[in-house]
Amino acid sequence: DVLLNLINEDPLEVISFWDNSDMQIINKGVELNLTYYASPKPDFSFSIGANATFLENEIRNAPFEFLVTSNSRGLANERIGIHTDGVSANSFFMLDFTGFDANGNSNFRDINDDGVINDEDRIIAGNSIPTYYYNVSLAFNYKKWSLDLLFNGLGGNKVYNSTLSVLSKPFVANGLNGSPDNFVLAESETNSNRPSTRYLENGAFLRLSNLTITYQFDMSRNNFCDQLRFYVTGQNLLLFTDYRGFDPEVSNAFSFGDLSGLGIDFTNYPIPMSFTAGINVTF
Repeated sequence: DVLLNLINEDPLEVISFWDNSDMQIINKGVELNLTYYASPKPDFSFSIGANATFLENEIRNAPFEFLVTSNSRGLANERIGIHTDGVSANSFFMLDFTGFDANGNSNFRDINDDGVINDEDRIIAGNSIPTYYYNVSLAFNYKKWSLDLLFNGLGGNKVYNSTLSVLSKPFVANGLNGSPDNFVLAESETNSNRPSTRYLENGAFLRLSNLTITYQFDMSRNNFCDQLRFYVTGQNLLLFTDYRGFDPEVSNAFSFGDLSGLGIDFTNYPIPMSFTAGINVTF
């Protein structure tokens, strides 16, 4: 069962109430783990580890046609997520951007061909929940030195770049900060930034999340301590992604009323790069 905040049919009572529904949110997937170790020389060894998870999320038996969620933030503050049967929970639900017209205003696909662009033309444009996760670890040991690397990534999801939407040409025209796109796009200074697939981007990434170099001192002739180890660690050193924002790994969950949403980047603070050096002493 799923706990839902439902609208009360009796207007004289409370507006809404919480109740258990027969709605199902199905998660199916598979996880794979592989490890390889080798020591081609007496003073050299290495290992490779890999982990991958593939996930399928789907809503079934929903007691409604659709339930809109999420807040796009930015200028519009529209609901851009949806719960409905047959798709992933909190999928993106918005107009399909097709470019600019001769006047520099946004064009959207007319789904029902009625000549009017409105909420009836919104489409399910992608998942906010990734469909696969993975990480790769590498470890190398040579004499007293060791090198450890950890990569992680995910994909199959979309991220709504709400930060970019508020850096469009209308903002530059008012003397505010803007994005480099404003100098190459034929956009009108009065164009509306209604939420659409224009700012919906691929959320896949690969990150070098940790790198550690270690040197183990030889303490066999020293009575000062049993072990002495020096290390340098770097975190979040490299990021490979097509996402145009600071970081596609968005943690903000913006809500609309009691309904939270995922995958919205609005001034999300990026994960910082950091370095640490230290000494481990064992007596």
